[in-house]
Amino acid sequence: MEVTDWRCISQHHISELVENAVEHHQFHIKFKPSVIIAAGDDALSVARILRATLKSKIGTGIPILTHNMDLYDEEANPYNPNLGYWGNNSFSGHHVLVVDKADNSRSTLALFLDQIKKHCEAQKSTAKKETWIEPKVGVFVLHNKRRPKAADLPAEVLDGRYFACEECDNVAISYPFSVREHETPVHQPSAHGDQAHVVTGKRRTSFEESQARSIRVATPPPLNDTRVLSSRYVEEVIERALQDQKVFEKFKPTALLAVCDDSLAPARMIRAHEKGRTLSVGETRQPAITVLTHKLDVYDEEANPYNPIVGSWASKSLSGQRFLLVEKVVKTRRMLVQYIESLKERISKQRAEEASDWVEPVIGVFVLHDKDGVKDGALPDDLLKEHYFVAEHVVEDVQIAYPFHVEAPIATVVQ
Repeated sequence: MEVTDWRCISQHHISELVENAVEHHQFHIKFKPSVIIAAGDDALSVARILRATLKSKIGTGIPILTHNMDLYDEEANPYNPNLGYWGNNSFSGHHVLVVDKADNSRSTLALFLDQIKKHCEAQKSTAKKETWIEPKVGVFVLHNKRRPKAADLPAEVLDGRYFACEECDNVAISYPFSVREHETPVHQPSAHGDQAHVVTGKRRTSFEESQARSIRVATPPPLNDTRVLSSRYVEEVIERALQDQKVFEKFKPTALLAVCDDSLAPARMIRAHEKGRTLSVGETRQPAITVLTHKLDVYDEEANPYNPIVGSWASKSLSGQRFLLVEKVVKTRRMLVQYIESLKERISKQRAEEASDWVEPVIGVFVLHDKDGVKDGALPDDLLKEHYFVAEHVVEDVQIAYPFHVEAPIATVVQ
């Protein structure tokens, strides 16, 4: 079927869609889901946002299962959130909410619900008749597309258990999350201590044990291979660094400049923290911080969730600005130095044009992960000493799988 248009939406907009849908449908009261199942890897992000929203309503977290019936919990283990196989646990009496990002032709959803039904029937056949309580199944999708459906859902699901955040035309939607199987790290990190149960060959944690687990790892274990991070963990690392290093109090940035497209997610997390942080005694709230792309385009998903590039700083003066450059990971510093040099070229050009009223801009750097090892590029001493902030130092050969990934080349500032 022909696609009529494209829509690009941000993570912030998705969070708002989910929150509004929960308020509108009130299914935490009417349906009372006890288990959430993500119908695909891409649906995990939606499931996590939904669980966080429901937790704020009911006070407790609902377990999330992957489409393979693995228990998924990034709070218990941010490095490898698949905690173990859940399929041996009974669905008897559960209210199962299947989550997907979009209901297109409905064939995938129908097939998935059919598999759940078969799974429950197999459990029912081995359970005691007097103890089995028929589970109820519902569906939650971000977008239900108005188009002919190739399959039908059970009548009992469509009658009061089908929840859609938005009805939309048959548009192609670009989501801010995308999981590609071939990009998933082959080797998962070895863990220790409270994380030892996720290592291949170890006993897997049961659903009941994981529900009882309340310990969270405050700092990452010393890994030298692959680290798989969740959005929640990245947010906590950034928040801790901003607080401990007093980034806003010391640097007072007026703009956050994402060095590349992958750095937009950390930059947005930094801005969100600033909007919600408690001010120190005597400190006044600064104007809203602008997030800029590497091309100095203004990025604001709150103003326009469908196309968050809402303007350009190309003609705006850089005089007096305090730029906090945000980078996801720094290994050699070569690209970071290259970007700072291109920004300084733009500053020099403007300085010559605005000589009389010019106030020299200040540049700082915030790095999510700074890898140990030899640095090819040299940053100014004053920047390294006073305005270089690092959330985490990691060993040189560690590979980090981030929950956000954009395939885009490093670019210089547009002159």
